[in-house]
Amino acid sequence: MITVTKSDLAHLEEYIEYFKKIWDSRMLTNNGELVQLFVQKLKEFFRLKDLAVASNGTLALQLALKSICSKGDTITTPFTFAATTNVLIWGGYKPVFAGIDYTTYNINPNDVERKITNDAVAILAAHVYGTS
Repeated sequence: MITVTKSDLAHLEEYIEYFKKIWDSRMLTNNGELVQLFVQKLKEFFRLKDLAVASNGTLALQLALKSICSKGDTITTPFTFAATTNVLIWGGYKPVFAGIDYTTYNINPNDVERKITNDAVAILAAHVYGTS
């Protein structure tokens, strides 16, 4: 197997107390105590009045697209996880692919500019390998 990326995880000992709370409450999903704490800490950190969290990136992208009223061309990168393009198709948007920057492998801003037309309603850029 060729490892392309490897997740960076904190030490397990740092999370044991949180796991104990989960086991004690038996609340594994939805709006449990730890989800509420997470949301509150994020709101404080970013100084936000409102904030929503999602269980995965696909759902987060779907929610973000739902906030756009009009449908049309959405400029994105072909070099990303399949969900990036799939949520566009599922939502009735037309993916328009911009090239990538061969240094970062992220979407190429210059090519994005060339792809903008009157039919474009959004730009969906996804970072690759944690680079920006």
